[in-house]
Amino acid sequence: MRLAPLAALALPVLAALGGCSWFSSSDSGPSLVCPNAYRVQEAASLVRFKPGAGKDPIDILFQAQLGTLETACRFSTRENYVDVTLNVQILVAQGPTGTADRANFEYAVGVLGPTGTPLQRQRFATDVAFTINRNRGALTDEVRIRLPYNAENGASGYRIAVGLVLTPDEVDYNRRAAGTAGAR
Repeated sequence: MRLAPLAALALPVLAALGGCSWFSSSDSGPSLVCPNAYRVQEAASLVRFKPGAGKDPIDILFQAQLGTLETACRFSTRENYVDVTLNVQILVAQGPTGTADRANFEYAVGVLGPTGTPLQRQRFATDVAFTINRNRGALTDEVRIRLPYNAENGASGYRIAVGLVLTPDEVDYNRRAAGTAGAR
């Protein structure tokens, strides 16, 4: 009699897995796998300093960092396209002196094809207000992307790259902080 509750729990799991490409056969058409999203390592964080100031912690206006990246897909097998919904989480913190009242920056989303060729790139502006009681937080933006797929490569060959848009000085700062200033 204890099997009934276990079976009831197992059915939704098996139903969910049944939709995965893990269970699809090679002759059933393209693999309906949602493209992976990843952070561009050198552009996963941003430290914005006061204009003209040094690069000491006291000179930081704000910091931003990419958080979780989640994709969900809706496939149109009749028209051979996939609508990807990408949720981009960004964590933002005011600098140590608390002098910035806003954090204005951009992030970019790029799509790479199955051969690694860039196919699309979009930039998104972000504006976060700081208050006396709120000097850090997280925001989530939703980005929609439409991609074609075909029987040869399906949609699993696409990759979605996400990075904060940085100035050359900010890229150099990230490289020095990571200890890779000489690696280009």
